[in-house]
Amino acid sequence: MKIDLFLPPYVPGYSHSWNLTEGWVGTLQRKGMLGRVFRCHPKKTRKVFSYLPEADSDLMLFMGGDHHLYFLHDTPKKRALWQRTRIPRVAFCYESVLDSNFPDSRKKSDSATQTFTHLIHCDEKDADFYKGKIPAIWLPQCVDETLFKPAPANAPRIPKVFFRGKTNAHLHYDSRRALLEKLKPDPAFHFAETLMTDEQYAKACSDYALALNLPNNFGGYNVRAFETLASGCLLFQNRIPNRPRNEALFSPDECILYDPAQPDALIEKVHDAIARPEKYEHIARNGRAACLKSHTITHRIEQILEFVFGTPANADTTTEPYHAKSPVLFIIFNRPETTKLVFEKIRAARPTRLYIAADGPRPNRDGEAALCAQTRDAVISHIDWPCEIKTLLRDQNLGCKNAVSSALDWFFAAEPEGIILEDDCVPSPDFFRFCDTLLEKYRDDPRIRHIAGVNLQRGIRRGDASYYFSRITHIWGWASWRRVWKDYDKTLTTLDETKVAAALREAYAEPIIVEEWLAVINRLKAGKIDTWDYQLGIANLMSGGLCIIPNTNLVTNIGFGPGATHTHDSANKNAGIPARRLGPLTHPPADAFKATQEADIFSLANDCDLERKKKKRRSPRYRLKRALKKLLRLD
Repeated sequence: MKIDLFLPPYVPGYSHSWNLTEGWVGTLQRKGMLGRVFRCHPKKTRKVFSYLPEADSDLMLFMGGDHHLYFLHDTPKKRALWQRTRIPRVAFCYESVLDSNFPDSRKKSDSATQTFTHLIHCDEKDADFYKGKIPAIWLPQCVDETLFKPAPANAPRIPKVFFRGKTNAHLHYDSRRALLEKLKPDPAFHFAETLMTDEQYAKACSDYALALNLPNNFGGYNVRAFETLASGCLLFQNRIPNRPRNEALFSPDECILYDPAQPDALIEKVHDAIARPEKYEHIARNGRAACLKSHTITHRIEQILEFVFGTPANADTTTEPYHAKSPVLFIIFNRPETTKLVFEKIRAARPTRLYIAADGPRPNRDGEAALCAQTRDAVISHIDWPCEIKTLLRDQNLGCKNAVSSALDWFFAAEPEGIILEDDCVPSPDFFRFCDTLLEKYRDDPRIRHIAGVNLQRGIRRGDASYYFSRITHIWGWASWRRVWKDYDKTLTTLDETKVAAALREAYAEPIIVEEWLAVINRLKAGKIDTWDYQLGIANLMSGGLCIIPNTNLVTNIGFGPGATHTHDSANKNAGIPARRLGPLTHPPADAFKATQEADIFSLANDCDLERKKKKRRSPRYRLKRALKKLLRLD
């Protein structure tokens, strides 16, 4: 998973918080998720737009995407460029819209709804503005806890209230300025009126015992609240009218809420906290714990991924554990660690019939026999629920093609339908429910031949239902029926190449994709590829049947890397895509029983590097080479 980050411009005399800019860079980098970083500027947009045709990240995140990056989408032409980008584009909007005092706020936010695919808004009241325009959720602001943290335990803290923030009249801080005038004469209050570096500000937060957040021009807790709480300060936070979800973020045991219209009460409370710190120290401690539990940048990244690729972050996904109804075939080999991760998901699903198939060790691989034994033990010795167990444990190595296809022969000879998982495909809890439901629903429908668990659409939804139809047979966690498997031809000896070429052209319409498929078929028939899965895809394609693809990714492939049979590139864009919760299962309407060709071409274009190959074919050198070959054939 790689996330490109687009940051707002630096303006002299005006600084965006670390927790809206560089804090995200550092957090994504630590998580191994950082793609490209663009520090945007209104006069230097060429680099951004030239990147779009070659962009290969899984998600683009725009900090202040509506207002502060308006110059990236302020014309129809620019919006059209973004709309051509199939990567999910999430705007993190930390300004208000409905209650904004700034001119053109609604215009800028309207433009954002036409530019981005998803939107995070920090003012809960703005949900009404975005409703029906774009998928949007409310998430409060957050903090990078690696920068904002308390001083060492033995370091004394300054017994005063600290505030740092803008007071510029043109930024509509009138109520802040009015309250400041009443507080400034009191020596208990210390106000930083000059610009500070992020490091200086973080140190100040850890130096002072108390912190004050003053009214701002935004309808929610601004980032200062989370910065000071994470630093261990006792926070005095102004109440914000008509924001119940915002006010519920922290309890009275985690920060002190005050009414800006009653400055005398605020001053009295501050003096009491300074005079009797032991009375309030538990509030500062609880506030920091609450902030670190739910409001770090890491939390927001996880919530954004959940929102884009799965169930919305604010949805209630608490359910009883689901127990699989269908039999499960678990195909394993020589990777005990990945096998354990997949098995834990199977174990939680508690299928009543579990089939375990394992290929034998290769004779020329030192230590592989021990790995195979460890892998088998990691499963068979840990089945601790009522379950009928059947095993197919090979002594000799058959290779990928023969081992997997024979395991499937064995499974479907015993079962009319079932779920299949390999040792590197980790399902979400909803994968089993998804397969069970659709195996039953389409049991006798010959139009449907395959149920996939993986979604490689990078957050693009195809229709409003929980799944769509495809001509692609994804096998990273899947389910099917005996009626389909009987058509499987491991060697492709009966395949009519003229007919398969026609079927490929009808299904995909892209000449390069068709050529790639035909090349694979030729290599399979010549025995140059030791695999089983293309053959199943070809059987499904030639039948004219449909495959089901979930609109939410339900399986994570953790098998990319040096130990894999085929997926060696750990940097592959399909590696490690998070598996998500499905939510309520909804079905496509009756008139939607056709493949979504745009989605299929999108998936295959990524697999065969379509855009690069198209660009190559447009080059004069390639055209000349093709022309010469044609002339030679004529001779």
